Amino acid sequence: MKPLLAVRDLTTEFAMPGGLVARAVDGVSLDLYPGETLALVGESGSGKTTLALSLLRLIPEPPGRIDPAGRVELDGADILRWDAKALRRVRGGDLAMIFQEPGSSLNPVMTVGSQITETVRAHGQPDRRAARRRALELLADVGISDPDRRLGQYPHQLSGGMQQRVMIAMALAGNPKVLIADEPTTALDVTIQLQILDLLSDLQRRLGLAVLLITHDLGLAARVADRVAVMYAGRIAESAPAARLFDHPQHPYTEALLHAVPRIDRDVARLPVVPGQPPLATQWPTGCRFHPRCRHAWERCRGAEPSLLGTDQEHLARCWLVDEPARRAP
Repeated sequence: MKPLLAVRDLTTEFAMPGGLVARAVDGVSLDLYPGETLALVGESGSGKTTLALSLLRLIPEPPGRIDPAGRVELDGADILRWDAKALRRVRGGDLAMIFQEPGSSLNPVMTVGSQITETVRAHGQPDRRAARRRALELLADVGISDPDRRLGQYPHQLSGGMQQRVMIAMALAGNPKVLIADEPTTALDVTIQLQILDLLSDLQRRLGLAVLLITHDLGLAARVADRVAVMYAGRIAESAPAARLFDHPQHPYTEALLHAVPRIDRDVARLPVVPGQPPLATQWPTGCRFHPRCRHAWERCRGAEPSLLGTDQEHLARCWLVDEPARRAP
């Protein structure tokens, strides 16, 4: 099966004061197939959101810059080569995004109805009445009761969960093939998080969406993802089917993240943590980027950076331990 979204060697960098360059996304490649959910996980600062914005070419230039040597192919067409007019059609159309913090993403001085109908009209429905009917359908699809009344309300009159449902409705307005969900449950309480996850899963099944889910929550990824890609220091550190990655992590970073997840079946005085701090994007370490924090590191790790390695293409890790598993510390 051909991927619906194919990313190849994507690099995004930012010019910094003093002539420094921060390479927030550094040579990332990944595939997203029709109907699947790919979770992109990693701690804050790993480059997840920058990658998502790069896919939509929403990086401000300058100071940002997407390296033209990379490729972002949607249905086989490289959108990094498209002009501004073509990009306007794909953004919110075939490729849509749910942003973090719905309260700050929605326009506070426009009604919910105005924002949704504006999106509908921008993607092929110029008639105002038809756009309003479509907005009502979208609100009903995302589980908002009394949609006719909600259309006339402003974002501050809605709860956080309802605001997120409005954001999902806007993302669906252009009938997307790919939906990027950037931390869609971060600002919500636990019960509402589950409702939003169930809603996204239901919409995916009904509409045949491919979903790129960006999260730092490994439990969320385990619940909904078909495959998981772990990102660290601007690169993909490991990728695998979800069950394989959680049962048999190959990269020490993935292993450390899993150990740091709180467990209700264990009584511990102190939660384990990943030692050290993530490196700065202006000063990536030589060799493996995780080696300063890795308990398995040896000289090879400090001198040369591995590519993604594995015994098969389904489970790959950017770690020399794949070649030399005997060096893994107990």
